[in-house]
Amino acid sequence: MNEKDNSIGKVGSKKISQEPLLEKEDHYTPYGTFQSYKRLFRYSTSFDIFLIVIGVLACIGGGSPLPILGLIFGDLLNEFAEDWSNASPERVSNFLDAVNSKVLKLVAVATANFVLTYIYSVCWSLLGERLTHNIRIKYVEASLKQNVQYVYDCGVGQISNSITGEIQVIHNGTSEKVGLFLQSISYFIIAFAISFTLSPKLSAAMCAMVPAFLVVTTYGSFWSSKYADRESDAASRLGTISEEAFSSIRMIQSFCAERLILANHRTVLTEAKKYGDLKSYVGSLMNAAIYFIAYGANALAFWYGAKLMLEDGLSGRIGSIFSVILMLVDSKYFFLN
Repeated sequence: MNEKDNSIGKVGSKKISQEPLLEKEDHYTPYGTFQSYKRLFRYSTSFDIFLIVIGVLACIGGGSPLPILGLIFGDLLNEFAEDWSNASPERVSNFLDAVNSKVLKLVAVATANFVLTYIYSVCWSLLGERLTHNIRIKYVEASLKQNVQYVYDCGVGQISNSITGEIQVIHNGTSEKVGLFLQSISYFIIAFAISFTLSPKLSAAMCAMVPAFLVVTTYGSFWSSKYADRESDAASRLGTISEEAFSSIRMIQSFCAERLILANHRTVLTEAKKYGDLKSYVGSLMNAAIYFIAYGANALAFWYGAKLMLEDGLSGRIGSIFSVILMLVDSKYFFLN
């Protein structure tokens, strides 16, 4: 009888063997790389692929209207900078017609920017919702297929925290922020290309800000994400402790283990608070350094632009200098996004 029971147990253990939540080829994919990010889109459907294509094209197109606005503003400044002390009525009429034409162009470009931004926002928002919905369903299905020992090892709180908190992080990384990132890259490239065409000297001087931005954002993002991961891990353990305490409240009350549970909870809570504070400190220092570099780049641009205008003459140059400063200064903030 015992041998029969043992054989049944062995067969049963094979039937309910623990299946990994990730596939075997995904288990060895290094995290924090493009390959690990690309894995998120394996749950997308054909309609999701259509949304990605339309969203990418709208993002690339959405980066072009702002440099065009800078060019139009530069042309307006060139018109304003001319000598109008002894202007004839015909010249004044031509000037007003040119201004009206440029104003209409500004309205058209602003409308195009609004339409393209709306299109990519809708596409990436729908994609993020649909993708996280599919991932959440797959995660729950995979969790229900696990052995009971898996639930005891990881805890109920960790599973619920993954369904809510970590999938929310996936949603943030696959929705509007992707569109904003692609639009920022498109604007950054187009703005630098046009700026080097208008004023190579000023554009080359403004390029000094790019390495500084890269260093600050790279190191700041590394430490911020590191502390955020540790804070999330501590929050998962907090959820596990709380849910197990409430589910076993009778046993805890029977053995007078309230103080032990509270001490354990307080220890993990202190750890989570420590990493949260460190993440806030790193974020504050990174933002301070970024804005220091940005305002320093503004000062450099206006000083060197004024110097170029004095050396090359004011006529026909103020619009180009203004366009370069406007596009490159705006590209810094798009780059930060």
